[in-house]
Amino acid sequence: MVIFYNVSSTFSIFFLLKFLCLLAVYGFNITLSFPLTSSIFSSSFIFFSTFTRASSDICIKNLENVGSLERKSMIRKINRVFQNFLRNQKVKIARLLWDKKEKVKIIKEDLIEKNGIDSIIIMRDDGKIGDMVVSSFIYREIKRQYPNIKIGVVTRKGATDIIKDNHYIDKIYEYKKDSSYLKNLANEIAKEKYDLLIDTSTILREKQIMFISKCDCKINLGVDKEGWQLFDISVPEEKNSHITKRFINILEVLGIKEIQSNYDIQISDEALVKVEKRSEEHTSELQSPMYLV
Repeated sequence: MVIFYNVSSTFSIFFLLKFLCLLAVYGFNITLSFPLTSSIFSSSFIFFSTFTRASSDICIKNLENVGSLERKSMIRKINRVFQNFLRNQKVKIARLLWDKKEKVKIIKEDLIEKNGIDSIIIMRDDGKIGDMVVSSFIYREIKRQYPNIKIGVVTRKGATDIIKDNHYIDKIYEYKKDSSYLKNLANEIAKEKYDLLIDTSTILREKQIMFISKCDCKINLGVDKEGWQLFDISVPEEKNSHITKRFINILEVLGIKEIQSNYDIQISDEALVKVEKRSEEHTSELQSPMYLV
């Protein structure tokens, strides 16, 4: 009886969460017509987003404690389907809340020069170290043609070491998942009044949508963002091509000529000294006498 109760009540929570998502998408959008209600809902949505994920994780943990390996496998599959559903609904709600922007007149040819862009902030908040290495030439190529332009980069802590010594970057902002932190960071960026925001990802989650909206940059450029109100310019993604091509396409839209896409990882003299010292210590250890017993 206890096992049946736990299983049935857990599935009830699953369906309740699904119902709440549908209600939010197809019902709460009516409230967005009212400024006060919209503000309250946008604040509570981030909490709801975190709560539903945590709740579903607890459900799965409870269910996996019951039954055979086949049942556990089935539960994991159900969870994947549910999480995909939940993720899509949260993005829909986020777009209802933040996929909006006051449009400005843009000359799309030679974007930087023709639109008087003096500052760019680049979103590299996915935390992928490999992609950070591959995209390292972007900053160099922009500064080569426009040496006085200000470049800021938003990235996660794990990828910061790749660019922290890059002298083409003027400022680095650390991206964290915490909602209140992101709001404060976005407000800080908004005060600096960047002319152009470049988001290099093809998929956005709800917190990223909120963050870009609150950065309040003059022009937003994204990848595969046709139909989005938040983005003024959408750069098409070439399917089945290396990610380097995406970054080259972005630079071409900016008006950068004769693009060189070789990686540009810069290391400080202090870091090089540490590496050399560690290498010498390692060599010394290898040269020490070895005894076999």
